[in-house]
Amino acid sequence: ATGLSVGKTDLMVSDVTSVNELGLTLWFFVEDAAAVESLEIVLSSADFENNTLTWTVTGLQTGWNWLTLRASEAEVNGLPDADAFTALRFTVTAAAAEEGYAAFRTLIDRVSLVNAAVAENLAQPTEDEAIFRDPINATIIVSCDTVSSTQFTGNTIDRTDYREGLGCVRTEGAGYGLTATYLNVGKTDLTKDTLVLAMWIYIQDAELLQAEGVNGQIELSSSNSFDVNEIFWNVMALDLQTGWNWVVLKGADAEVTGGMPDFDNLCRFRLYINNVAYSTLKLDRITLTNIYDEEGMAEPDWEAEISDDGTFVGPNRTLATNSTYLETVVSGDPIFEEVTTGGCGGSQASAAILLTVAAAAGIILRKRH
Repeated sequence: ATGLSVGKTDLMVSDVTSVNELGLTLWFFVEDAAAVESLEIVLSSADFENNTLTWTVTGLQTGWNWLTLRASEAEVNGLPDADAFTALRFTVTAAAAEEGYAAFRTLIDRVSLVNAAVAENLAQPTEDEAIFRDPINATIIVSCDTVSSTQFTGNTIDRTDYREGLGCVRTEGAGYGLTATYLNVGKTDLTKDTLVLAMWIYIQDAELLQAEGVNGQIELSSSNSFDVNEIFWNVMALDLQTGWNWVVLKGADAEVTGGMPDFDNLCRFRLYINNVAYSTLKLDRITLTNIYDEEGMAEPDWEAEISDDGTFVGPNRTLATNSTYLETVVSGDPIFEEVTTGGCGGSQASAAILLTVAAAAGIILRKRH
């Protein structure tokens, strides 16, 4: 990160004393410590070649590491000015192939400049600073009951064989493409690791997916453009069977392209399969939930979730069409005393306490040969 504006700190970089010494503290996450040889952190008041403080950290543990770095422990180059820091860089060096793994994931949070001479400034923060989330529970984000200019354009609705609501979206051809954009999912309080995407997928002949050259993805994004702020799953890894399949996809298993999505502003879904023989695919009940919602991930009782072309059964077992249902149990003279029209509404309350990060930081991944 460059162009930082830390401002005047009055901290000592050299000739530190018992009451004044520059320090840097941060949280650093390593998905698999065996994959990482070292972490290099450079703080500079010029560029990354001049007037720098450099720390090299080894012995990282899998998971979150609380790091406390002192100026007296750094390699100093030039005359770094603690009142004019403008650049911060993190470089992660991978372990050699025979020692660890080539691929790994790291995260950084709560980067702070502190007076390291004060012990409490170096103490690991308490859990009071943790982010408290209220993740969305099972919510249908696309019902697949209709097609429009922004949802599944060019495809049709099957109202004879479906799994929820009034119908399902149906596509056929030598390849499939189903896209829904400009979705209004709203705040989810999900992260990549807690997100779950579930749906019904119908495959006419699963053997066709095993043919050479067939490929496909399921994508979820906070951008209405392809390959931007997107996570995706490989369709070929889902072991889909002929007929209807209840598919549960965990965000932790997804890959990222074009940057991490904003999970509170998800707006695009896409499923595509290329190079398959001419056949039919159907999609229904695209649902968003979280990994703690076991009921929301379980296969739905689809027979209880379908309606007969918009006909619902009221609590008195009397049929009514569209969104009208009969609330009052009928007895005696069959005159309906009360009829309620319209659907039902719901609300979801969620709260989050967000951390303030002292400085944004870039990460460089370096593979050691």
